[in-house]
Amino acid sequence: MAAELVGGAFLSAALQVAFERLASSDIKSYFRERKPINALLKKLHITLISVNQVLDDAEERQYSNSNVKKWVDELKHVVFLADDLLDDIAYEATRQKLEAESSHTATTKVRSFFTSVNQFDKEIEGRVEEVLADLEFLVKQKDVLGLKESGCGGGSTDAGVAKSVSGDYCVRIDGHKIQDFPTKRCKDIIELVNDISNLKHLRYLDFSGTSIGTLPDSICSLHNLQTLRLNGCKDLVELPMDLCKLINLRNLDLSETGINKIPNSLCELLNLHLLSLRYCKSLTELPANFHQLINLRHLDLVGTNMREMPEHIRRLKHLQYLPMFFVGKQSESNIKVLGEVSNLEGTLAISRLENINDAMDAREANLRDKKCLHKLELRWSENHDDSQNERCVLEALQPHVNMKELTIINYGGTRFVDWFDALSLPNLVSLQLVDCKYCFCLPPLGQLPSLKNLSIVGFERIKEIGTEFYGNKSSGVAFRSLKSLEIAYMGEWEEWMHSDDECFPGLQFFYLKCCPKLKNTLPPYHASLKLLWISECQQLEPSLPKEVAMTNVDIPKTGVEECWLDQILITCPDLEDLDLCGCPKLVSFPTCQLSAPKLRSLSISNISYQSTHTENMQTQLLPTVRSLWFQNCPHLRCLVLCDCPFLESFHMNRELPTNLVELSIQKCPKLMDSHKEWGLHKLHSLRRFTVSDDFQNVECFPEEALLPPNLTSLKFDDCPHLKTINYKGFLHLTSLKILTIFNCPSLQCLPEQGLPNSLSCLEIYGNSPLLKKRYQKEIGQDWHKISHIPRVLIY
Repeated sequence: MAAELVGGAFLSAALQVAFERLASSDIKSYFRERKPINALLKKLHITLISVNQVLDDAEERQYSNSNVKKWVDELKHVVFLADDLLDDIAYEATRQKLEAESSHTATTKVRSFFTSVNQFDKEIEGRVEEVLADLEFLVKQKDVLGLKESGCGGGSTDAGVAKSVSGDYCVRIDGHKIQDFPTKRCKDIIELVNDISNLKHLRYLDFSGTSIGTLPDSICSLHNLQTLRLNGCKDLVELPMDLCKLINLRNLDLSETGINKIPNSLCELLNLHLLSLRYCKSLTELPANFHQLINLRHLDLVGTNMREMPEHIRRLKHLQYLPMFFVGKQSESNIKVLGEVSNLEGTLAISRLENINDAMDAREANLRDKKCLHKLELRWSENHDDSQNERCVLEALQPHVNMKELTIINYGGTRFVDWFDALSLPNLVSLQLVDCKYCFCLPPLGQLPSLKNLSIVGFERIKEIGTEFYGNKSSGVAFRSLKSLEIAYMGEWEEWMHSDDECFPGLQFFYLKCCPKLKNTLPPYHASLKLLWISECQQLEPSLPKEVAMTNVDIPKTGVEECWLDQILITCPDLEDLDLCGCPKLVSFPTCQLSAPKLRSLSISNISYQSTHTENMQTQLLPTVRSLWFQNCPHLRCLVLCDCPFLESFHMNRELPTNLVELSIQKCPKLMDSHKEWGLHKLHSLRRFTVSDDFQNVECFPEEALLPPNLTSLKFDDCPHLKTINYKGFLHLTSLKILTIFNCPSLQCLPEQGLPNSLSCLEIYGNSPLLKKRYQKEIGQDWHKISHIPRVLIY
């Protein structure tokens, strides 16, 4: 029944395609002067509407009434005949249009036109009459069967559901298995394809993700095929030369295949609407006659190695989706051809803009009038010969006021253009400015009223961000809508001048990375800030507001000092994540207790500086800390301590937070000496424990009842002196599922008495030669002792 349900959906979709064909301008214009056939087509349209109105009732009743089931099956057959008929009409109309355009004399045009009309029209008229007669019979039968009309008649079904249809109309391949197609078991996928080629009514064929390497010529006999999906078939490198025989093909997906050349015959698929070549990395060009695909609406060239657009792309008047355009040096790859493709919508990325020699060409691309484009990327190469020309080009590429997302990469101008203002970009939500290495200043972005996400990366010449960055005071609050701000890789940036007026009122996420010369304080924040990430800003002065709703603080390799960390802990009551990594100026932990009621994760790593301070050693943290104090951290789930050589114990023998789920102690040798005092066995929530240590003073680990009974994962990570794993320490670990051993060269064997029966995965890798030899699969001395474990990985 599931197959019948989807089959019904496919019938609804087929009806919608027929309605779209009958309403198309190409078919209407073709038959405008052919009144007898035109009248028949209008009658066909009305009759299809009549059966469509009872389709919902018929699809529901077919499971309980065999007569209705036969009616639906017959309707399916007739609708597909009508669909094929309309496809042939559309194909012929397009073909004659192309022939007329390519003819050189009026006489040739007239002769070609009337010859084809006389032959084709007679055939079409007979086929329309035949389909109409069958449909009219079914219309009469619907009243006999008592089928009731419905408001929607199944018409809202998306044609895409066709991919799951059973029977002779749709086939989907999953790996080497075939779905929705009753056939014998095939020895290989080629045999499978040859079997499928016998389905003359097939409309949808999906080979995506299979290992098929060649499409046999027999596939080209599927004249009714409308959708062919080959995406992800990485072994597929070529297409059949007779591809042109698939005259009704509308959708061809070749994305992420090994295709390196598109055959010229593809250009004869005049009904093709969608062609996806996304990430066909071996593809460098398209056929010379590509412009013949005048019904193409969707062309995806993202991730290919093409350097120029195909010739005469300006003729693809119906093109709506073109996410990538390559500016070439030839006239047909000139950016101005975009001006003649007026229906573009969605996303557009224009690359190799350095090939534009005349800014007037860029202006003729007419981006300013493409109101349906909402996402735009403008990309130059890294070689910049003419900074002034690049500024003129950028000026000419002003987008429509509806633009929502804008990315500019490798722009070589020394300053930005005037359309970076509220009047020109009132709806801009996201802006990325990347590797604009020659710019000395930033545009007044603070006045963009809708801007929520701003990323400024790789401005190597900027030394100062001044108040002009915030815009005119008359524009109101600067960056009023901004939620996320990223500034990174600003090697020469020294000063950030702050506005005296309110700014960043809604900022939630702030990322500052690789600004080593930035000295002054950060701008004022508001209580909205949730995440602060500061990395490799060694000279930055500490500055935090009095009250911040931060939940995440990540401060690796910065100039953070005790006073700044003190501010974080005091002013961030909602702090959830704290990451301290390689902070050379942080020589002690604040004297205040670590009281963070919402803290979930604390990670302390790569701290090597040793303080000479001697006072209050119990509360000094990181390189000189002797103890770590936890108090009132009920939500702390993860604790990672790494490279803290002087850390000896948890303060005043206090035990770890009882809600910990994951604990990792790495290269903290003095802390390991006190591991019996941690109270690990009381951590009933602990599930994952990683230990990394020299084990110079502990040769046998873990001691009996040391670890909590609910532990599910245990990892020995880089323990060069560990010689023995204590069997008694595993006796109570009845929930242990994963045991991982990495770089343990002195460890000779696993416990002789065996491992817990609950273990489902044992992994031994890295520098662990003794264990690898002893437990090598099939031939190792003690392989039989671990062979019962479901998953054993030794490498």
